[in-house]
Amino acid sequence: MSAYLPRAMHSICLLTDSTALFPSATARTDPHLRHLPVQQASQRIHPPEPQQIQRIFNALEGSFQNILVLTVAPQLLPISATVWQAARSYSGPATITILETWQTGPGLGLLAQLGLQAIAAGAPLAEVEDRLRAAMPHIYTLICPIDRNNANPDLFTLFSMETVSLQPYKTARTRRQLLEDLLEFIEEFETPQQIIFFQGRPPVLRAQQLRQTTSIRFPEVSFIEMETNPTLSALFGPQTVGLTLMELPL
Repeated sequence: MSAYLPRAMHSICLLTDSTALFPSATARTDPHLRHLPVQQASQRIHPPEPQQIQRIFNALEGSFQNILVLTVAPQLLPISATVWQAARSYSGPATITILETWQTGPGLGLLAQLGLQAIAAGAPLAEVEDRLRAAMPHIYTLICPIDRNNANPDLFTLFSMETVSLQPYKTARTRRQLLEDLLEFIEEFETPQQIIFFQGRPPVLRAQQLRQTTSIRFPEVSFIEMETNPTLSALFGPQTVGLTLMELPL
């Protein structure tokens, strides 16, 4: 029977949420990519309800046999809990696989891109999942939440994305010191494949020195600058600053 199914029925849908930032423009329009909607109310972000996620599963099951869900770090937004709840109640034909990535922003976007590349190469679901699990420990994100309406304007605290919680990394008292902390972070790496700097508007830092350091230390690595999206701004503040590096084993 499966031999007569349309080709799309043998493919994998990668489902993630709107905190992801995609360094690759082609990934954003990939036909295998879909997004979980999040809701913003009273300046807070709320995950979709399980019933809403089930409706998404039902809509996708006509085109995809497998739905691979990449969720934002649960300490930031408890999407994974509602996805698991929806998956337990789902009775359709598609296979639902859920990965908690412990990332957000470009970190989540990079993982999604790796998954999409594997899907495009024809990898089966188990191989796509294995590749993503292997890559997860090698994507590193620092993030400095900045909301000038609430935060102490004299302190800039950088947090690292860890598998338990956001861990304080360093605290700077000036923008110059914050920039120096980010530069030191870049210099900790030996063979990164991706370096992504992201911030809100209006910008807090100029990226020129970060870009120059990257070009000198890693001349073959592209330095990508991105603007935070509305979901990230709601989570961390409109002027949030962050840096993500990917260094997969060679």
